[in-house]
Amino acid sequence: MRTPDQDKSIGLITYHYLHNYGAVLQAYALSTLIRNLGYACQIIDFRPEKDISRLFTIPNNLLHWPSYLVRLLFTRDHQLCRKRFETFIKDNLVLTECCYSNSSELRENPPFYDTYVCGSDQIWHPNLLDREFGLPFLLSFSPQSSRRVAYAPSFGIQDIPERYKSIMAEHISRFDALSVRERVGQKLVMELVGKPAELVLDPTLLLKADDYLKISVRPKIEEDYILVYPMETGSSALFVELVRTVKKKVKLPLVFVFPSSYSNVWLRFADQLCFSAGPCEFLGLIAEASFVVTNSFHGTALSVLFNKPFLGTPHSSTNTRISNLLEILGLSHRQLTNPEMVAEDTGLLAPFDYAPVQQLLDLEVQTSVNYLRRAL
Repeated sequence: MRTPDQDKSIGLITYHYLHNYGAVLQAYALSTLIRNLGYACQIIDFRPEKDISRLFTIPNNLLHWPSYLVRLLFTRDHQLCRKRFETFIKDNLVLTECCYSNSSELRENPPFYDTYVCGSDQIWHPNLLDREFGLPFLLSFSPQSSRRVAYAPSFGIQDIPERYKSIMAEHISRFDALSVRERVGQKLVMELVGKPAELVLDPTLLLKADDYLKISVRPKIEEDYILVYPMETGSSALFVELVRTVKKKVKLPLVFVFPSSYSNVWLRFADQLCFSAGPCEFLGLIAEASFVVTNSFHGTALSVLFNKPFLGTPHSSTNTRISNLLEILGLSHRQLTNPEMVAEDTGLLAPFDYAPVQQLLDLEVQTSVNYLRRAL
């Protein structure tokens, strides 16, 4: 997939350094695709906040001590996880030599490219304008003559608070190509600047399963297993009940991999805990799983890419992107609102024909890649 303009440079700004599986993998996927299209692409190493995930501070509240002491048992695993994230970022993301710690540094000494791309994730959440993230993710630092492209950013909310509208409209109006990852984002862009925004896929879905298998690490688990990836800490009673029901029906051990935060409630269910998994290990765990239970968007997306049978429940605050994806692919029935639905339809627990799903996904991928090709 080469283009005639191979010397054109692209600068990408996104969440890329946080120790979050979805964040680093979407950065990897989008930058990889841009290079596959024939461009020189760097990720602008913008780190306005330190990553403190899996670093545990001594709690002030005595009620938090039991949980803290349990976490201390897995200190080495958490340290290994952090090391694996940093190794992945170093080895797989092409970053600028200069690391920018705030918006002033970017504005005063910006890296120069032919085209600047922002995306994906919730980089256009209005509340970020109160922090160092906000304006750089709207490409406020890019030179006036440069081309500006948005690939799949999310606002993360349904409506823009009045106090943010004018500044967001000012910067979004400067973009040469606009896309978002959710329908509500299309509505918000139209309301702000009166321009249409194309609906595109999250970058992680633009690569093939084989692309991820090349960098994945196979888990040292000999038996079949159910992978559980709970994006919420354990507050969802519905998800807890779904995990319990799936284990009872499928009769396979539960292997848990966690985001940076989690609840000790999961320790009661797990047959095996994976606190040390970095991005490559995370990909391997999904690729080798017999079944996946998740309420994570990227857990869902990667389950689809690896053609895994999966089930989930709605995420309490960020479910729109999950439900949109499942609707597009004809998989809405894989997200349950009642775990009893599993007992009523045993077909939900069996492998299913992914051919129709793949056809729909291929069409959406082509639309998204075509947008990016035109935009760049």
